Amino acid sequence: MRKAIIIPALALALVGGAVTVGSVSAQGEGRPFHQQMIERFADRFGLNQSEVEGFMMEMHDERQANRQANHQKHLDELVADGTLTEEQRQSLEAKYQEMTQDREGHHQEMEDWAEEQGIDLSKVAGRGEGMGKH
Repeated sequence: MRKAIIIPALALALVGGAVTVGSVSAQGEGRPFHQQMIERFADRFGLNQSEVEGFMMEMHDERQANRQANHQKHLDELVADGTLTEEQRQSLEAKYQEMTQDREGHHQEMEDWAEEQGIDLSKVAGRGEGMGKH
């Protein structure tokens, strides 16, 4: 019964962002917000931290898969109703992929540059919230 209440509460807080990020980050000594939340939930409810983290990764993966499925369904509908041709769809999907790779590359480029400059981005970019540390 206890886990039946804890797990949905954990999911809501972590996935839905129910806790104010700034106040937790300010107390979090530069650790990413999601890591602080996992630690705090595990501590508060007496759960294994790695199990909580695994659960959150499962939820994240499920959410991404659902988002991707919805995106594909939407593109299918656009092709079916003639808004896009199949060739346009393929071109659009290739562009999405390219932009995703570019974004990841820019992220890595910024982290590499900051390291070369001796800058700890976790302390500069929104108190640990920036650069993918949300």
